[in-house]
Formats: sequence, structure tokens, C-alpha cells
Amino acid sequence: MLKDKLEDMEGNAFKLSDSEDQKLVVHFWATWCKPCIEELPALEKAELTLEQNNFRVLLVSEETTEEINDFLEKKKIDLESFRYKEALTNLKIYALPTTFVFNEKGEKTFSKTGRINWGSEEEIQEILNLPK
Repeated sequence: MLKDKLEDMEGNAFKLSDSEDQKLVVHFWATWCKPCIEELPALEKAELTLEQNNFRVLLVSEETTEEINDFLEKKKIDLESFRYKEALTNLKIYALPTTFVFNEKGEKTFSKTGRINWGSEEEIQEILNLPK
């Protein structure tokens, strides 16, 4: 699904094997998407909690590398970012934001279209099945 379709902001291919033994939060967004923009600061704050629970957070957009970099720099958002090299509709993503969660085996364990309240510990625990 995501294999061979993601590249980092330097144009290097992302391989799921790069994240073996880690769970992934893959957050699909766009620079023109108001709910996405509103959600990013809370996701950035939640990243520490997620990392402490063996999650790696990936921001993914189908926009150009320049658009992504310029936006994140302007908004001072510091999250690991990637470009999806095809149309998001190939992943059956028709609205943004959309978030997928994958376990250590690369199996999708969660999918949500729409905003997530990343500022709520309870919602993070529920969505990502973190211990309470």
C-alpha cells in the first residue's frame, strides 16, 4: 500500500522496513486543508507521548516537496514529513485529514477520516490502544 510510494523531503524513498519494531501513525494532510492545519500543532505536541509508546509519526501529503517544506517552515511545525508520490485516492482517501495506524508488523489497526483530538490523552489512548 504505502510501500515504494513515500519519499522524504530530500527525495529518498521510505521503506516500511525502516520502521521495523515500531508502530506508525500516518497522518495524511494538505496545506490547503483548514482542519488539517488546525490539527497539526496538537499532533506535534502528542508526538512525545506517541514516541514513548513506540510510535513513529509520519506526516504525508501528495503536494510538492516545496509546498510541504514552505508550509511547515512558515507554520514552524516540526514533524517528520513525506510526500506520497501518487494520488491519495489510490489509498481510498477521499477527505482530509485522514489518519492510519499500523502495528509493528505493518498491519493497519486504525483508520479515521476527520480530525482527531490529539490534545486528549483519553482519545489518544483509545484510538491507539495505549495502556491507561
